[in-house]
Amino acid sequence: MSSSASRTPGFGGTGVLGLRASLGSEWTLNLPHWWMTFVPSVLLVALQEVAAGTADGRLILLSGVAQHVVAGLLGVPVALLLKRRGATLPIWASFLLSGVIGVTRGLLGGGLVLLAGGTADLGYRILFWLAVAWVWMPLTAYVLAQVQHRRLLLAELGAARRRRDSARALAERSSEEIRSRVIWAISATVSPVVDDIRRTLPGLRQGDAEEMQQIGSRLADIADHVNWAVDRLSGHVEPPYLPAPRSEPPLSSALVFELTRPVLWSALAAAALLAVLIPITLDAERDALAAEVLVAVAAAALVLAVVSRAARLHGSARRIRPIVVRYLLAGLAGSVVLLLLAGPGITPFGMLLLLVLPLGLTYSAAVISAAVGVTVANAAVVRSIRRIEDASARLEESARDDEDRARAQLDELLHGPIQGRLAACAMALNFHSAAPDRSTADGTRQMTEAVLGHLDAVVTDLAALERSA
Repeated sequence: MSSSASRTPGFGGTGVLGLRASLGSEWTLNLPHWWMTFVPSVLLVALQEVAAGTADGRLILLSGVAQHVVAGLLGVPVALLLKRRGATLPIWASFLLSGVIGVTRGLLGGGLVLLAGGTADLGYRILFWLAVAWVWMPLTAYVLAQVQHRRLLLAELGAARRRRDSARALAERSSEEIRSRVIWAISATVSPVVDDIRRTLPGLRQGDAEEMQQIGSRLADIADHVNWAVDRLSGHVEPPYLPAPRSEPPLSSALVFELTRPVLWSALAAAALLAVLIPITLDAERDALAAEVLVAVAAAALVLAVVSRAARLHGSARRIRPIVVRYLLAGLAGSVVLLLLAGPGITPFGMLLLLVLPLGLTYSAAVISAAVGVTVANAAVVRSIRRIEDASARLEESARDDEDRARAQLDELLHGPIQGRLAACAMALNFHSAAPDRSTADGTRQMTEAVLGHLDAVVTDLAALERSA
């Protein structure tokens, strides 16, 4: 995992991210959350002020920007504190923070209108923004947390696949392949040294104690190398080259997932949008327009469900740009329906609704579909990781069984004749070099001939092993 992975409980593991970890994480109104909601919140303020009769465009813009800045000042420090401490807010605390922001927005928006000499129903504004904050803030935080967790899960999925591929490479080796690998490694290192010692030994004389000791040390090292080869090479193989991935996949990869149940999330997106638009429209005392908005949003949701299902059937439901285009087109279809229903007598508030509807449906559909889709996709990734880890464990167990069989064979072949002869030669040379004054020239010659005989046998045994590998 990346060292930059979130330390919030629930992040960085391979499990499903729970509701508490999502709503109470650093994604509760952090900077990405704040920027993501800027345009929708300013448009919502504009709708509310136009519906309430505020005609000053500068006041509307000031109110929208001021409310969003204050919301950021209240929420972003809390998110930064969570990130630094690695804590998770209780769900009630997350909703309390959202509620404080909602009340502050209502008071600030109404207060600016009152300061400008207008009239404002503070109670209605507070209730409206409370409802908006309690629905959209946790929902957006949940989506952002799930998307970030998906990036971590995808990174872990890639790592699990690489571990499985390495385990498969080990498991696919047969005992004979392991045996051949070890014999080749031993022969490649032991044979040159033994040949060099066989050329050197006949020239040794009685007083060459230091040379005998050096040769004895070299033979002892070779014997140790045989042990190392059996213990290490029979149980280890370099995995095939697998390029290391990025610590976390790019954000675009986390946004690619299967959009299942398009009818369900299209209906939910329409309901969430209507929950915002209908109260504002009724506040403008336009019951007929509220009914028209209801029909227009329902039509947009129907278009969205149909095109999303068609895209899924044709295999193009996972690409990000076509998804956004479909959302915008569905919203535009809703605007066309609203324009046809309102007719030529459409008011400035209705004209603003024509603009807001495509953008609002796109935002609502994006958040709702992501809330549904990413959660389902993350659960699928978790299941995939666990299946791959189980497969890796089975492959590793199979590889260990093969390694044990190969090691047993090599122990029998190498530790007896070859390693034993090398160790005996090393002991003879070291013993002889320790008392050169008490040895005779004839004794040195006999010792040398005995060592050479053992080394000749080692060469013969290695050649036999190579032929059998």
